[in-house]
Amino acid sequence: MKEYIRDDDKFLFYQKIAIFSGHNILLIQLLNELKPYMNAKEIELFEKNIAKLISNYYKTFETDKFLKKIKYLGVYPLYQQRKLLKDAYRLDEKSFFKATVNLLQDEDIHPLLKSNLLNDYRKLGIIDTVQLRDVFGNTYEIQPNKLVALEDCKFYNEVISEFMNLQISDAERMLKFNDVKLKLMLLYPFNKIEYINGMLDILLGNMNGLSEGDISLSKKLENLISQWNI
Repeated sequence: MKEYIRDDDKFLFYQKIAIFSGHNILLIQLLNELKPYMNAKEIELFEKNIAKLISNYYKTFETDKFLKKIKYLGVYPLYQQRKLLKDAYRLDEKSFFKATVNLLQDEDIHPLLKSNLLNDYRKLGIIDTVQLRDVFGNTYEIQPNKLVALEDCKFYNEVISEFMNLQISDAERMLKFNDVKLKLMLLYPFNKIEYINGMLDILLGNMNGLSEGDISLSKKLENLISQWNI
């Protein structure tokens, strides 16, 4: 990839491969990450090329039929929701946002898919305010371009710091780390959630000493992860 980025002609070729492989959104996100290292002429060249390639790609893509599936995504089983949202990366930026933004309020969409969408919007620099229905059933407004990445959130780092200090074997730590991270993704972007004693126990499913409310949350998160891993 570094070789492609250093060579404009190779990067133009890479863009064609990415778009006709259905990775439009990922390509736009990559371009946004690289813009600080490009001059104005390069940015204009790449943006025009991507727009042209997407226009040509759309001639082979049944857009209207696909958008209807995305609109009613909640009626599909989780494995199909995941596949269809992955396929949504074929869309251009505006169509992707318009087609998926209402899914954030749909209680039938898995919270990890909502978390992934928010992260996509963040990387795309979406400035429009969106409505998110979280795992607690609360709805609130978010401006995606003001979000920070999961790994840069204070709450995330507080939990992970405590986890890394647990007196457990490296093998057990490796086994449990992904589970903890997925559960933190369920809670992202941590709106009105503060780090409290026992938070790690909630995520690890250690029920001893937890309140009824914390036990309920721990079971809810575990159930959502079990659904995801099927």
